[in-house]
Amino acid sequence: MIEEADYGALKGWRVLIVEDDEELAARMRGLVEERTKVPPVVVHSMQEANEAMRGSRDESFGLVIMDVMLPETEKDFANIQSQMRIIDEARSTIRRLGPNPNDSTSQTALAKARHKRAAALSVIDELIVKDGGIRLVEKWFAKSANASLAVLYLTAVGNEAETRRGIDLAPHRSAWLTKPTSSEEILRKMTELLSLLGTASGG
Repeated sequence: MIEEADYGALKGWRVLIVEDDEELAARMRGLVEERTKVPPVVVHSMQEANEAMRGSRDESFGLVIMDVMLPETEKDFANIQSQMRIIDEARSTIRRLGPNPNDSTSQTALAKARHKRAAALSVIDELIVKDGGIRLVEKWFAKSANASLAVLYLTAVGNEAETRRGIDLAPHRSAWLTKPTSSEEILRKMTELLSLLGTASGG
C-alpha cells in the first residue's frame, strides 16, 4: 500500500482525463487536482482528446487517464448521455412494475420499458469505439513529442488482447485497471507511473 508521503510524486504534473462516464470523470477530476495541485483537463470523446493534446504543446501532459471505450465525437457523447437518460427512466419503470405484473396495462408498460432500454443500449453500442482509447495512444505515440507520456487505461471490459496491445505501446509507462475501481487504486497506479518520470517541471 502506498503511504501518504509517496503521493508527493504526483505534485505538479498535468493530467489529461479521457472518460465518457461523467460521474467517474468528476470523481477523478477532484482526486487528481487534490494530489497534483494542478487542475486536470477532462474530456469525454476522441475528438476532444485530440484537441486537448494538440493544445498542450507549450505545457505537455505527464499522464493521461484513458478510457479504452470512447465515443468518437462530442455529438456522439451528447447522444450517449441522452440514451443513458432513457435507460435510467426505463430501469426505474422496470423496478417499479416488477418482473411479473398481474394486469395487462402494467404488462404492456413493462414490455415498452424493456424495449426502450434495449434500443438505447443498442444505440450506445453503435456510438462507442471499442478500442478508441488505444487508437488515440497509438496516434499520439507516433510523435516523438509524446514519447514520455504515461498512460493509465481504464476499461469496463477485461480483454487480454486489447490489454497487451495497449501496454505494448509504452511497456514501462502504462498500466491497466478494470472498472469499477477505487480512488485508492487509481492514485496508486498514478503514483507508480509518474514516479517513473521523475519530478514535474512545475512541482
